[in-house]
Amino acid sequence: MLIMKSSIKDGNLFIFGLSEKNVERLKAGEPAVGAIPDSRDEFMIVYGKTEKDIMDEFKKGGVVFPDVCEIRGRSGLNAD
Repeated sequence: MLIMKSSIKDGNLFIFGLSEKNVERLKAGEPAVGAIPDSRDEFMIVYGKTEKDIMDEFKKGGVVFPDVCEIRGRSGLNAD
């Protein structure tokens, strides 16, 4: 996985580049976990056919998210 950090007007933009091998691992249920460059924050990337599938898996594991943001593409439409 490639992680790049770029400065933008009001903050930072983090770019995550996934190889085909990374995608295969995600589809096999192996999340990508790592640290955000120059930060104490970490990230996790998971895979699901839909956002609902991803949330359902988290809920099965007992994870509760009080604030969930909806990911949208450039067009403003839902990412799925």
